[in-house]
Parts: sequence; structure tokens; C-alpha cells
Amino acid sequence: LANDLEGTVIRLTFTGHSTHRPIVGELTLRYGLPFNILHGKMTQTAHGVFGQLWVHVVASDEQLNNILADLKHSDIEGEVIKHG
Repeated sequence: LANDLEGTVIRLTFTGHSTHRPIVGELTLRYGLPFNILHGKMTQTAHGVFGQLWVHVVASDEQLNNILADLKHSDIEGEVIKHG
């Protein structure tokens, strides 16, 4: 699926308190970009909650860099899976 999409696919990894943040909504409001949720899951472990969310967005390189910086600042790991 990711290969069929134009734009960027980002895998977000959440742990602990960051699992309770409405990060997709926050990013949508901050950048005025639609984020498409492709896949998500949350798991309760012995060490707390762990979650992953795969999102798709069409953004400029500058916007993408800012998005990744915002995620890092929010203690959310953002990994670009596909870009272009």
C-alpha cells in the first residue's frame, strides 16, 4: 500500500505518556495538512503502553523536517518509511 501513495509514509512509535496525545490532530491543525492514518495498534506491556501508527502525508521537505522535529519534541519517534 505504501508504495502506491505519493508523498511520505511515517511510522510513529509511542511509549508511556505520549500514547495519550492527539498528535495527528495536533499536526493537522499546526500544518494545515491532511494526515491519512494507514495502520495503528496499541499494546499493553509489563513496562507500560506501546503504540505504533502509520500515517501518510503530502508535505514539502521543509514541512516534513518540521513534522519530524515536532514528533521528537513530543517524545514520539517518527521514522520515514517512504518519501517521494
